[in-house]
Amino acid sequence: MQYRRLLVLFFISVLSSCSPSEQSAIILPGEWEPQESIWLGWEHRPGVLGYHKAVFEIIRSVHEKVKVKIAAPTDSVAEIARRLIKQQHIPLTNIEFVTIKDNGYWIRDHGPTFVQDDFRQQWVVDFEWRNHSNELSQVDKKVAVLEGLEVMTAPVVNEGGGLESNGQGTILLVESMMVDRNPGKTKAEIEAVYREAVGAKKIIWLPQGLANDPWGLHHVADGYYGYGAGGHVDEFARFVNPNTIVLAWVGEEEKDAHPVLKQNYEVLRKAFQLLAQATDQDGKPFTIIKIPLPDIIIKKMVVAEQNAGISDTTLGIDLFEGERIPTVGDTVDFMAAASYNNFLITNGAVLLPTYIEAGSSEEKEQAVKAVFSSLFPDRQLIFIDCLYQNYRGGGIHCSTKQQPKILSTTP
Repeated sequence: MQYRRLLVLFFISVLSSCSPSEQSAIILPGEWEPQESIWLGWEHRPGVLGYHKAVFEIIRSVHEKVKVKIAAPTDSVAEIARRLIKQQHIPLTNIEFVTIKDNGYWIRDHGPTFVQDDFRQQWVVDFEWRNHSNELSQVDKKVAVLEGLEVMTAPVVNEGGGLESNGQGTILLVESMMVDRNPGKTKAEIEAVYREAVGAKKIIWLPQGLANDPWGLHHVADGYYGYGAGGHVDEFARFVNPNTIVLAWVGEEEKDAHPVLKQNYEVLRKAFQLLAQATDQDGKPFTIIKIPLPDIIIKKMVVAEQNAGISDTTLGIDLFEGERIPTVGDTVDFMAAASYNNFLITNGAVLLPTYIEAGSSEEKEQAVKAVFSSLFPDRQLIFIDCLYQNYRGGGIHCSTKQQPKILSTTP
């Protein structure tokens, strides 16, 4: 097996951070457009091995449809990934293993954002990064080196799960998250960056994200705790074509069944009202399709000492932030960041989470299946159990990053 090694410090020092010609138009392609590859991060250390079950199924589902690129932090971890995938009887012929020093698992957020111009040139947008690890801020530039792409610097903090594009110049952002990530910057300043970096012609600001997607580990409501990314748009509002948005939904009949459902009901009602009045870059209204959120999925967790992290049964005390911080030894109700909206569209397939075995309503999942069957009649729908990821604040979409094929943007 051969690995493409990175002479990272040298190449990044000579890689120019520039921008496309003023005569060219930048676009962030829609996820349904043809893809060159799907990137996945791979870690192999105590506390994250549970990620592998869903990752195996993601790879098994897409490797015949699109090239899979596994980004590991070291050669030895890349070799472990290769061996474990082979043990799953998954052919390696369309899988590439690359070593990217310091890469982590959630490649959607810290990985590259691929854009293209109308000269059929692809770029990597380098957003700022202030989450968990400064080393992760270099991953997008390292991918650019691997792919032979130039980098365009975007001076706002952004994670990939916080940005949604219709492929025609309209993007969705969550205001509460962007303000939190970029203190001191005005909305106008943030918008100016997105207009240049991803070719945004129309920016729609949604007020806030789901209640069970808090920033870090927080008390959400009435003794229920959740761990998340702080309001990523890919948890609740997604484009499925240039003028159709799939919006997570809590119905009137269930909004009072749980305090977190009540909060999400209010969040999603406001989002719907805003989107129903919004238009795209050409002034056309959107079609909005509501799909149910899964039932609230909870497990009892014991609060452990510092540095315990998140296990199947415990939460480290140092992870808790904000109000109502428990004490070591307490048992708390811990919610999964579960959402059908954290799906991945790729060549010939749509990958969606399944929650029936976790106790959520089969009727809801069948309703989701019916919607996506109608939206994507020519793509295979594949449901994957990613509950381990959900309890750690992410899902299928968060675990992957699509690299589009270069397509002409001119008639």
